[in-house]
Amino acid sequence: MQVYAATALPGFCRLATPEGSTLVTQQNAAAMVADGSLAYLTHIEIQDAPTPADRRYEFCIHAYGPAAADLAEPLAERVRDWDRHVRETGYPPMTVSPAGTPDDQLPPGDVLDKPASRLVFQWPGRTPSGAQFLLSCD
Repeated sequence: MQVYAATALPGFCRLATPEGSTLVTQQNAAAMVADGSLAYLTHIEIQDAPTPADRRYEFCIHAYGPAAADLAEPLAERVRDWDRHVRETGYPPMTVSPAGTPDDQLPPGDVLDKPASRLVFQWPGRTPSGAQFLLSCD
């Protein structure tokens, strides 16, 4: 789900906390930041089981700041999308092009710009007719 959120949410980041921190219950939580606000995702186990496939978790979004609701809702929507459309499909088709490839030469999908390449992910239910440019990682 982390890869999906990273490629499908503008402002995605990871909230890292020192081990043993009591401020955030989960280290390296998926998060979003914008407009002086923060939203991050945690989960709690609600059903233990011998195999990972049989365990059940509840996801919780914590949001703070003046744009808290504006961040929490798209984060929650992506979690729901992942659960309903992506979870069982595995990793999506991905195209890797050299950095500097013009936008009109990229296939449809969510684009992640890296220093040496442009990655295009084609997630189920998200692949638009043209490329969407969501993130730039330096």
